[in-house]
Amino acid sequence: MDTPIRVWPLILRQKDRCRVVARDQGSSLALGQAVPGTSDASRGLRSPRRGRGNGWYALAFLLPSLVLVGLIFIYPVYSLIRMSLYQSLGSLSLYVGLDNYLVALNDPLFLTSVRNNLVLMICVPIMIAIALALALLLFEQRKSAPIYRFFLFVPYIISITVSGIAFSAMLTKNGALNQLLEAVGLGFLRQDWLGDPKIALLSVGGVIIWREAVLGIVLFSARLLTLSTEPLEAAMVDGATRWRAHWNITLPQMRGIIGFYAITSVITVAVWTFSYVFVMTNGGPGNATMTADLYIYQNAFTVAQMNLAAAAATIVLVAAIAVVAIAGLLGRAGSRQAGKSATGSRRAGKSASRQVGSRTS
Repeated sequence: MDTPIRVWPLILRQKDRCRVVARDQGSSLALGQAVPGTSDASRGLRSPRRGRGNGWYALAFLLPSLVLVGLIFIYPVYSLIRMSLYQSLGSLSLYVGLDNYLVALNDPLFLTSVRNNLVLMICVPIMIAIALALALLLFEQRKSAPIYRFFLFVPYIISITVSGIAFSAMLTKNGALNQLLEAVGLGFLRQDWLGDPKIALLSVGGVIIWREAVLGIVLFSARLLTLSTEPLEAAMVDGATRWRAHWNITLPQMRGIIGFYAITSVITVAVWTFSYVFVMTNGGPGNATMTADLYIYQNAFTVAQMNLAAAAATIVLVAAIAVVAIAGLLGRAGSRQAGKSATGSRRAGKSASRQVGSRTS
């Protein structure tokens, strides 16, 4: 008796029609040739349709973002560099080449501002240490962490202008800080915190640390919440103290976020201290707190030397890009070294376990 032939219906959602042909033996199906008048694209049913213009489609989607980046960043940088190469003479502009750069680099005030920015760089490791310590404390006090987190995050919510005005009043010779020192019997520590050229810059740095360290607390706290507590618990079971376990287990896992925060802090101290200095001291007393961004501002809008200000801004921009590039290379090298050491430790652990297994056998 012959085996009946079954033809299973095949539903094709393509616009083109294909004929279903049943073989004489078995119950498998074969797709025949397309009906005349159909397109060749419907024959490849197993693989999705791939057009040759996908790259152009992607470029069309990226084009608005590229145009926006070009208008916001690339064109202003081009205009800045171009302005630094000219000298304005009324309505005319005279090409002077690198003369504005030479004037800026030979200006003692610009060199003083750069030196002050370098002095303020000591704030970066202090901010990292404070942010790490407070983030670990919040991590340990999880039940009451929301209350502490609120009080720690308040400085970052307050604007720099409000903070600067408040600290300007607190740090004067008869301000709240000196009155507090007198009240607790530490009157010998009274200082004119913003009026003494020797400590004015350090006072501004203290305000920068007070506010900018909060960003590190936020970043480090978020990273800590993603880490597993099992390695810490295992280390403490083995006899390690909690802080020793954090030093050997938690901190290596936070190397990436620490590097990111370090780079952002360096950029902040290098080019974003204008608001602090302008509100609190305006570069004084004398030029003790003059920074590079305040120097650029004063040359551009106070003495109307736009070309000199453009040259100084270009120098600061190039220096900032170089610092970020060097930090990125160092971070990448450190991550590679950490990966190699982790791989070596895993291999050593495997070999040790094999040796133990061979001895027991």
